[in-house]
Amino acid sequence: MIVRAIEGKNRSVIYVFPDGNRVVRSGGSWTWRTNNPGAMKRGPRANRLGSIGAAGGFAVFPDYKTGRKANKALLLSVYPGTTLYNLPKRYSPKEDWNDVQRYRQLLRQFTALDLKRTIR
Repeated sequence: MIVRAIEGKNRSVIYVFPDGNRVVRSGGSWTWRTNNPGAMKRGPRANRLGSIGAAGGFAVFPDYKTGRKANKALLLSVYPGTTLYNLPKRYSPKEDWNDVQRYRQLLRQFTALDLKRTIR
C-alpha cells in the first residue's frame, strides 16, 4: 500500500511505501503518473476522495481505481445535470489552456454518447 506521493524532478511522481521504499513514475501521461484519470486539482475535496499527495497542482491517488472513483464522485457531486456538451467548458475551461472543442470531439469519439446526454 502506498502511503504518500510527492512531485519529483522533470514532472515525475514519487510514490512512497510504509517501509520507505519508493517508486518513481516518469514519462507517459500526466494522468497516468498521478493515477488521476480526471486530472483533478489538489485540495480538500481530492484529499477527502483519497488523494495521497500532489504534483504539478494535481491530486495524486494511490492507484488507478481510487483515482477513477474520485473522478466519478466529483462528476456526480459537482456536475449533475450538466450535458456532455457543456461539461468540457465547466470542467476544463479555456482559462486553464484547454481546447474545449477538442474535448467535446474526444468525448463523442471515446464514449459514442450523444453530447446532449446529462450527467446523473
